Amino acid sequence: MSASLSLPAAVAAQTEAPEWARKVRRGAIVFVTTSGGESIEGTAGAITGTSMIVATRSGPLTLAMADIAKVQKPDGAGNGALTGALAGLGVGVLVVASRDCANDFLQSLCETVSSAALVGLPLIGAGLGWAIDAGVKGRDTIFDANRAARGGRGTRLTLSIAPRAIRARIAF
Repeated sequence: MSASLSLPAAVAAQTEAPEWARKVRRGAIVFVTTSGGESIEGTAGAITGTSMIVATRSGPLTLAMADIAKVQKPDGAGNGALTGALAGLGVGVLVVASRDCANDFLQSLCETVSSAALVGLPLIGAGLGWAIDAGVKGRDTIFDANRAARGGRGTRLTLSIAPRAIRARIAF
């Protein structure tokens, strides 16, 4: 014989953490802005459908979900490394595309330089991107109540590249 417990949907929804909570690890540093404009820096604790606990220097705070306007975490240097690597790869592709090794007197040297450009320039770009981004104290927004109220729409940049045209579109 087995027994099961079922909760009404309203009760289950109150205890279930919001979708954005998956991006916050317990013990991670967070920056919370309340609906009243107060900025709170601390360590993330338990997050439920009704509250979030933030351990601050003055002790733990329990914030009601309705009072949370924004949740952010420190920006990592990984996205700078990725941006730098992509920029380096782009330059490497341009270097290779601009060379005609078939008609070069020192064909093997030309091919070596082209290969080095495709490997070396992304590595150099990744290192520079990481170093620059590590020096910038940015924040990644995990949750923004204003954006959620607009249906998740925010500023978007769409870039389309076609054989004879490049189009950019900015939507707010």
